[in-house]
This record gives sequence, structure tokens and C-alpha cells, in this order.
Amino acid sequence: VATDVAHALDYIHNNTGLSINLVHNHVKSSSIVVTEPNFQAKLCQFGAAQLCGEIDENGVVRPGEISEEGEPSPSTSSELARSNSRVMQFQGVRGYMSPEFRANGIATQKADVYALGVVMLELLSGEEPFKY
Repeated sequence: VATDVAHALDYIHNNTGLSINLVHNHVKSSSIVVTEPNFQAKLCQFGAAQLCGEIDENGVVRPGEISEEGEPSPSTSSELARSNSRVMQFQGVRGYMSPEFRANGIATQKADVYALGVVMLELLSGEEPFKY
């Protein structure tokens, strides 16, 4: 399960074929469906997925943009390609929020990876993450 979800996150973060950065926003145990007969895990609830914004020189978060053709708008495409900040603001799910999101309200794609770690802890312990 953990491997399948990790592959899904890797795909949406790095391999979509688009020149945009995505954050899933809701990686949690209820967002994972295991299919039969191979028991393959699939990451669901992409309705909450959003474009990552960028932090400019003044520390202001600018939202990511997509033009009608599905490509980044000309004003942001070069900035998105050069930047590795990959940040955005979103509402987290209690127990699955990364420490940096709790501290400043800004999450990166690393927040999705943190949430995957919480899901793995939940799988191994059988306990809800709210207890930790």
C-alpha cells in the first residue's frame, strides 16, 4: 500500500508531463482505495489537488496559473521551471499536517510526503494519527 501511494505521489509531483507543480492536499488513509484482485492501492480525492504557487523575493505567495491550452501562462512558466520552492496555501487535515504547515500555513509537496509517512504510521500501528 505504501509503495503504491508513494508511486502515485511521485507521479503527481514529478511525472505528469506538464510544466506545473501539483500538491494533492488530502493524503490520508480515507483517500486510499485498495482494488482487487491484485490489492493495488490507488490514491483518490484529486478534487482537492491544486497548483503550487511560488514565493517571490518579498516572501509573497503567488498562485500558479494555467492557460486555456493547459500550459503555464507565459508570465509564470519560466519562474515555475526555475524555482524549486513548490509552495501553496491550503487547509490541512488534523493529524496529517506537516509541522511547517502548522507553523506558517504554507505547504510544499513535502507536506504530501509527510502525510504519507503519517499514513504509514497508521498502517503499522493501527492507531489514528490524532494520538501522536
